[in-house]
Amino acid sequence: MEEQNSGEGLALSALTITKEDRRAARRTFSRIAISLAAYTAVSYVVILLLRLILTATGLTGAVSENICLSWVLSVAPMYLCGLPVLWLIVRGMPEYPIRRKSFSASNFLILFLVSRAFLTVGSVVSQIIVGLLERLLGYEIADSTTDMVESTPAWLLILLVVLLAPLVEEFIFRKLFIDRLAGYGDKAAILFTSALFGIAHGNFYQFIYTFLLGLILGYLYTRTGKMRWSFLLHAITNFLGSVVALPILRAIRRLEEITAMENPDLSEMFGLSSLVLSYSVILYGMAILGVIFFFLYKKRIRLSEGDYPLPAKTLFAASVCNLGTPIFFLISVAEFVLSILPGA
Repeated sequence: MEEQNSGEGLALSALTITKEDRRAARRTFSRIAISLAAYTAVSYVVILLLRLILTATGLTGAVSENICLSWVLSVAPMYLCGLPVLWLIVRGMPEYPIRRKSFSASNFLILFLVSRAFLTVGSVVSQIIVGLLERLLGYEIADSTTDMVESTPAWLLILLVVLLAPLVEEFIFRKLFIDRLAGYGDKAAILFTSALFGIAHGNFYQFIYTFLLGLILGYLYTRTGKMRWSFLLHAITNFLGSVVALPILRAIRRLEEITAMENPDLSEMFGLSSLVLSYSVILYGMAILGVIFFFLYKKRIRLSEGDYPLPAKTLFAASVCNLGTPIFFLISVAEFVLSILPGA
């Protein structure tokens, strides 16, 4: 009888530990999500206040005509106001060491090509989703990101889009978030932070491909334990999507203008068409190589189970059924809705 009571005590103890593990996981995922929700909310409140001040002082027109000021007013609230709030929320959370594995330049090249495949697939899916929404809504949804890139000088794109944005985003989503989620395993940390990364971009044009890119960036970080590798891939991706894409976007716009002319300049049309075609061949060529390398490389993928492995269903419930994730989701839904409104 005494041995039976002892066995029952051990069973109850294990059950208590399991319940506490679930609560701890729920609190961890919730705090990560609530920090990003606070970051988003604070940034938007500050942006709104700045717009109200500009409207009251009659400076709205002057600022909108100055692309540098427009960028500053959109970026500064996020990095100077939202980021410190996010940091204050997560800084006290325990961090887990990333188990570094061997990594080489050839590994980076492979992951770069795989990321091109993921981005291409994500972009196609995003275009399909946006097209369906446009048919449903009956009007064209503006791509504010592309419009802003087209009107921005290359030096400013390099500074803000190629360097600053990847640095801040890798610090948040990989360094801060994954370091605090790695205890539950690389898979859970990568999936959750990639979902947050995709949703945080706030529009249907970017959500799918940024989520897929987040998977590569997250794996790269957990593989190396170094933020510099994920930053480098992120920076190259943004460089190709902004600075390199800028003359292509302008060429496409010019082709549209020439095509609408009664007597188009055929030599200019041929030159622009050749430029756009060459760019497309290179991008799709890298994507095809990426697909090939993905199927060759995936057998070598090794993800750490973490110090506190939990069943997949438990981790899913912990990441979704908490206070922070629904709050972040509701804020993001509002952001997505605003992004598809006319004149957004």
